[in-house]
Amino acid sequence: MNFFDLFSSFLNPVLVIDAKGIIQSGNLSLESTTGLKNRQITGSVFPKVLGFELPKDFDIGKVNEATSYKEVDFETNGRKGTFAYSIQSLANVGIGPFWLVNMYDVTLEKSLQDKYKAQRHNSENLISEVLTQKADLLLSRDELDRRVSQMTLLLRFYSETRFVFDPSLLAQTFLKIACENLGFLSGYYFSITPGKSELELQSVIELDVEPEAPGSFKYPYSMAKAAPDLQILSDASIPDEFYKSLGIEIPLNGIVLTLKRESREVGQFYLLNYLHNAQIDQGTIDLLEYMLSPLNLTFENAALYHSSVTDELSGLNNIRYFKMRLESEINRAKREDKTVSLILFDIDHFKKVNDTYGHQMGDQVIQAVAQCIRKNVRSSDIVARYGGEEIVVVLPATALDMAYTVAEKIRSRVEELSFKSAKLDFKVTISGGVSSYPDQSANEERLIAGADEALYRSKSRGRNQISRVTDQKTS
Repeated sequence: MNFFDLFSSFLNPVLVIDAKGIIQSGNLSLESTTGLKNRQITGSVFPKVLGFELPKDFDIGKVNEATSYKEVDFETNGRKGTFAYSIQSLANVGIGPFWLVNMYDVTLEKSLQDKYKAQRHNSENLISEVLTQKADLLLSRDELDRRVSQMTLLLRFYSETRFVFDPSLLAQTFLKIACENLGFLSGYYFSITPGKSELELQSVIELDVEPEAPGSFKYPYSMAKAAPDLQILSDASIPDEFYKSLGIEIPLNGIVLTLKRESREVGQFYLLNYLHNAQIDQGTIDLLEYMLSPLNLTFENAALYHSSVTDELSGLNNIRYFKMRLESEINRAKREDKTVSLILFDIDHFKKVNDTYGHQMGDQVIQAVAQCIRKNVRSSDIVARYGGEEIVVVLPATALDMAYTVAEKIRSRVEELSFKSAKLDFKVTISGGVSSYPDQSANEERLIAGADEALYRSKSRGRNQISRVTDQKTS
């Protein structure tokens, strides 16, 4: 990998310029932020591509140390906002002289901060309201009991989901609390994916029957009429085939809670009863209605966190999340005297795919390869887009030989994929490099470098193959 390949994996917008400000290359984050392709950015003058001018007395060629960040307003490709940028010399990299421009989108950052502050404020107000209600001694005994029940249920939910950001785990926790405290025998959570119009099973709590595995059940969902936030199930409210498709008996009664985001339906909880003497009283309905707002807020926060650690194109984790988790897994391996392995994949001849079939088809290839890799590793493994057409996999508690076996399995699965374009059908292959800690690498930096060296060896030997890091430990 040369320098320009390496810097393309940076999370923030970055570009490389010469002394005259002519752009030599821009990374993926710059492309997504400005809405411009690299071929549109390369060759342009650095400030003008973003719609602003550098001070007339500013000489890029005289920058030796990194400048302080300066904020400027920009307008490009229909986008308006504020950038902060800093320039530093790259004269020592041996391919210059060039200068690196680091940027971040001040407008986007402020928007996310404001949204987070507003949501946190809402959460604090909600807790304050509950505590205030508990302390109100003027409430009647029945009203006091109802408020205490609400508070107890809410605080238990918050305490068990405080550091949980996975929607399936959030749903599992709520279903468990609802069944244990409100008398339901089973609970199901279905996500509703925009544009697909179907329910997809994500989480299950079942006491008496063996349900479908999460993710294997999908059911057509009509959104012609918006679902109520809380719906009492009756004999005719849900088609019998829905329960038969799910592999369960038709319940005696139940309640459906619908999660919404900006009036759009994003998920449904089904809480079901089968016992003939099971009744749904008004107190249960009141409690569940009270939980709707915290549920929506919690899932909204989880979605916000998910977007901050997810690569938009591939759907995999982004490089920021990968580095954070790799450091965590290395530290755990040190404490527990275990091994961590790493696989670095690269799609072979990817530039040729873009040039021959177009960038849209290239995006489809990245998405398909990403999903293929994710399907062939464990749920505990970390899969992330490392940059461009590179994908990295962290395998906790996995030795080098086993990681090599996993990598080879993934390589053969990708080789089986086929793609259809307007020109002709085609296939792609991947190359990979495998390294491990602590046997071959002394720290996370050398673990990554070892996998990169092994990947380079695979590509130099003809591609479509996997190579291990050398047995000599590097420090």
